[in-house]
Amino acid sequence: MMASLTSRHVEEFHCEGYTVLLNALSDDELTMLHDEADELSNYMMNEGYDLVRDFGSIVEPLECGYLDPPKSNESYKTNLEAFSKRRDELTPGTARFLTTTAGQWAGNLLYGDAHINWSRRRASQPVYLLNEQYIIKPPKTKAVSEFAWHCDSDYYREVSLQNELTVACWIALDDVNENNGTLLVGPLNDKSADTNANQQIKEIINIPAGSVVFMSSHIHHKSTGNASSRFRRVFMPQYSSRPLLNPQSFLPVALAVPLFPIS
Repeated sequence: MMASLTSRHVEEFHCEGYTVLLNALSDDELTMLHDEADELSNYMMNEGYDLVRDFGSIVEPLECGYLDPPKSNESYKTNLEAFSKRRDELTPGTARFLTTTAGQWAGNLLYGDAHINWSRRRASQPVYLLNEQYIIKPPKTKAVSEFAWHCDSDYYREVSLQNELTVACWIALDDVNENNGTLLVGPLNDKSADTNANQQIKEIINIPAGSVVFMSSHIHHKSTGNASSRFRRVFMPQYSSRPLLNPQSFLPVALAVPLFPIS
């Protein structure tokens, strides 16, 4: 049985911009994602890439070159069946985790309701997979693997997209702390906030592997570099309540996979 968000989690997310669900993943889910992170990072390093210098510690499973290009069009970016088929070519079971377990958590937070019965597949409460990425910080990279203060909405140029609420599921695949690269959380949606090193820190996240930090696209946060002697792995899928499209091309800014039937 999947771990469940409570009304307290939902309220905290909407009031504070983030909430933490401890020990959320099953042992099998944690192993699946941890092993995939290792497989992808090993592939990229064997190809001669530096994870930090070349990719900023970000590894996108379907875009990193591990899989051969799709034979036809890129319908996997907007079609649930096509996405699930392509995603499971990499690691069977990940598509189900993304489109059910993590997607349902995100849906609870997007709609402010911890008690949605997703088995009824509500067309009035759509959830879209917006993006997925591993954030992998190699050992002894403290000076170069730190992330600066930002909101996830900062990455969009269009105001309409910046204002859209999205949910990031920051899933710790290793025990995380300030020494190996954890999150520092700041204010929610404070446009006047100082985003340098003097930013007011609300919480330093120290959580065991398998726990999830759910973050609004409007929460200021950063992450520390990895000073430890081991890799630090995080998986972070993101979700939205509608497709986020480039206003010029009308193509998805990343993914726009509907997780439930849309009427």
